[in-house]
Amino acid sequence: MFQEKPFIKLFQVMNAYYIYDVNSNKIIETNQEIYTYLDAVLKNASPVPELNSQLLHVVQDMLQAGLLQQQADVEIEHVMTDQLENILEHELSRICLQVTQNCNLRCKYCVFSGSYVNRVHNNKRMDWETAKRALDFLYEHSGESDKEVMIGFYGGEPLLEFDLIQKCVEYSYKLFPSKNLQFNITTNATLLHRKVAQYLLDNNFSISISIDGPQAIHDLNRVYVNGQGSFESVMGNLQGMLESIPDVPTEKFIISTVVSNDADLESVVRFFKEDSQVSRFTYQLTSVNDVNMKQRPLPTCKQNEIINEYEKAKIFLYGVGRIPIEMTSRMAEAYANQLADTFCHRTAIDMTRRKLHPGGPCVPGQHKLFVDVEGNLYPCERVSETSPVMKMGSLESGFDIAAAKRLLNVGQATEKECSECWAFHFCTQCVAFADGVTEISKEKRLSECERVKTSVEEMMKDYIVLQTYGCEFEKYENIKF
Repeated sequence: MFQEKPFIKLFQVMNAYYIYDVNSNKIIETNQEIYTYLDAVLKNASPVPELNSQLLHVVQDMLQAGLLQQQADVEIEHVMTDQLENILEHELSRICLQVTQNCNLRCKYCVFSGSYVNRVHNNKRMDWETAKRALDFLYEHSGESDKEVMIGFYGGEPLLEFDLIQKCVEYSYKLFPSKNLQFNITTNATLLHRKVAQYLLDNNFSISISIDGPQAIHDLNRVYVNGQGSFESVMGNLQGMLESIPDVPTEKFIISTVVSNDADLESVVRFFKEDSQVSRFTYQLTSVNDVNMKQRPLPTCKQNEIINEYEKAKIFLYGVGRIPIEMTSRMAEAYANQLADTFCHRTAIDMTRRKLHPGGPCVPGQHKLFVDVEGNLYPCERVSETSPVMKMGSLESGFDIAAAKRLLNVGQATEKECSECWAFHFCTQCVAFADGVTEISKEKRLSECERVKTSVEEMMKDYIVLQTYGCEFEKYENIKF
């Protein structure tokens, strides 16, 4: 029946059998006989189990419906490649200014700590001329963008350059009088004094604050240059802001929490649920970033893995209507959101199209063009500033469109492997995972593949289980605690 292997992924969950059809992006429930038959076909087993006439008709019906087809012959090229130049030249709406490469903390897991293939903290700062040129650059390249303009400030610790930030804000109002102007800042909050916080709120800032949990956990990694913990400074500023600013718009804040592998996860979850100050804010949990890390961190301790699965189970029970949202925590919210976004909104894919690209890369610079202190342009703040391959131009020379297209089409480095991969549509690898410093690295990209495929398969199984029990996935798209 099959002259070529069908491009499918088989998996089992809850004693049921499923086919993920890559070409159509569809998940189909089947029975054990057809599952065993297709598994033998994929493995070139001999002999292939026979199907009775009824089941044979089922398989033939799937074939006639365009399912179970062989892998399409595709060329790896991102669908936005031809439009990229126009997007960068005319449709920019967001920019992120690195106002300093210095920081008053020396967080042990920081990407600028020396533990990563990246720059380290230093005294370089963005001068006003570079900042002004960056804002002018955004203005000159945003003629066809929508009404919203977003300007971000990043470091190091950006509040070390608060005077420069104020100057940028004032100039931006003059530059974009007819735009919906919004600002954002990522800060360790040690310098977020009352007047600073009031200024940011008065000027439509979204503020990301770093707090890792209760003092004993926060102060393990988030320390000053002298090794002293920063928890008391951060919480003191937070308390001062809440006391001095009536009706603080908590929706303008998000607390960013990095959970190191040796942290007591249970204490972190309890802190954000019970502390009278931080419980008022939205928070998001992330693990230590291991992209470009010189030495991989220790694996997560078993106890934390158990707690993580427990929190996921609670958010799943909320999805199927068994417990109220108050019994869950925000710890698993991002996973639930990702689950709903990835699988509920997936669309049919035409794999017969000649040009396709695996999931993962965003359009470089479109939503978060990053400008370093010297005016160099990067796709975002997450890539290494010491890697020439990540640079996509400068304020002085403009965009290097050829370089931007290479970043967008990172999958071309692994074209054969990607075109044969069942997780093609769900890949999460952006170009940062393929940073070979002077080139996009095939080896680095391939080294992440098994992790990605394992993660996608687990998510697919979770989706099936939740769907089986009548999960209302829209609950996950707008969770309010």
